[in-house]
Amino acid sequence: MIFKDMIPSYQLGYADYVYQTDNYATQNRRIKNLAKNFRRMDYFYIMPLPQDLALDIANQWRYQPPLDTYTISANPDTYAEMISPEARGDRFFAVIRNAALMGYFCIDQDGETVDIRLGMKPSLTGQGNGRAFYQTIEDYIVEHVQPASIKLTVATFHQAAQTLFHALGFTEREQQAEYIKMEKKLVCD
Repeated sequence: MIFKDMIPSYQLGYADYVYQTDNYATQNRRIKNLAKNFRRMDYFYIMPLPQDLALDIANQWRYQPPLDTYTISANPDTYAEMISPEARGDRFFAVIRNAALMGYFCIDQDGETVDIRLGMKPSLTGQGNGRAFYQTIEDYIVEHVQPASIKLTVATFHQAAQTLFHALGFTEREQQAEYIKMEKKLVCD
């Protein structure tokens, strides 16, 4: 199950590691060890969003109502941006948890402010993963960009996301009919 959920580049790396020996007992021990380590503790990794994962997100991710407005293929402009490496540029990143794609985010920087867009894999939403997912993103941004603040936009109907972002230190800056713009001031060393 763990191997099946891994992104392809991780699958290849772990397969190479497991099968670099012909000794069946060593292969089994490596497989058990990998499975045990993945279940023991979550680890997160941020990497530039590769084309294969961008296509998977754009073409395979389908959110259930009321979150279906977040389905990328439902918005032609967002879809075109996601599937084009040129349009994504170096602003899109994959969030990997235990070698599996957890979500993605995009950074748009305006001076000392970073505006982010993010999306979690549909099968992982509503399970209490939001705090760790967002904190991984914020930690990356603080380390690599060092902005004075982070902004994001949340749908007005998405009460769970609003509650989460309030708990994470965001305040509402502007409310429109369908969206709420939120901001978090940061202290970067």
